[in-house]
Amino acid sequence: LPGIYSLTSYSTEEILSRQYLLEDEVDVVVNVADASNLERNLLLTLQLKERNIPIVGALNMFDEFEQSESTIDIERLSQRLDIPLCPTIARQKKGITELLRQAIELADQHIALHRSGVKGHNHIANCCTDTEHCCHCTNQTNTNQKNRTIDAAVKSEAEACPCTCREHEDADRYAHITELLQGVYEKKNGKIEHITSLIDRICSNKWLAYPLFILIMWFIFWLTFTIGQYPMD
Repeated sequence: LPGIYSLTSYSTEEILSRQYLLEDEVDVVVNVADASNLERNLLLTLQLKERNIPIVGALNMFDEFEQSESTIDIERLSQRLDIPLCPTIARQKKGITELLRQAIELADQHIALHRSGVKGHNHIANCCTDTEHCCHCTNQTNTNQKNRTIDAAVKSEAEACPCTCREHEDADRYAHITELLQGVYEKKNGKIEHITSLIDRICSNKWLAYPLFILIMWFIFWLTFTIGQYPMD
C-alpha cells in the first residue's frame, strides 16, 4: 500500500490506503515511523488507535536517531501508547525479525478475539454510533457505500469521516502527542541536520542566492557543451 502520514489525506494513493485500512478486515498494521520525527509520525498512530485497529510500531532509522544523541524510553512510550514498539534499521535489516514476531503475535490475538465475538475487535470506532451515514466506521458496507465514502473523502478537506463526533482536530491530536512524548523522548539535531541547515542558510542568503544560482547554471551549461562534446567527437 502507498505510505500515508494521516487518514485525512486526499491524494488518490492515500485514499486507497485509507479505504483499505478502514473498510477491509485488517489483522494488524505495522506502523513504520521515523524515530527522529515522532511528533509528526504518531498522528497516524493515534488515528488508527481511534478505530480499534491493532498496531505494532516500528521506530525506523534508529541508527541515525542514536547518532544524533537523541534519547527515547521505548518501554514507557509503549505503555503510554498501549502498543508494542520495536526499534528497527530497515536498510540493515536490524530489528525486522523481532518486529515481525510481535506483529504475528498481535495478529493471532486479534483474530482469536474477533472470532470469539469480543466487542471492540471489529474495527468500529467506540465513539461512532451513526453507522448508517458513517459508512467507513464499519466493515459491513456494500460497494455503493464504499464509493460514497471515497467521494466524501475527496470533497471534504477537514474530515476523514462524515461523522463529526468521530473526528477531532489534528491540532488536538498533536497536543496529545506532545503530552505522550514528554519526559520519554528528547530529540537532538544530528550532523546531517546541521549540514543541511548550513547549506540552507547559505543558499537562501539574500546576497549569495542569485550569484550561486548563476554559477550553478553556468557550470551545468559548461559541463553539457564542453565536457559533453568529447564523447560526441
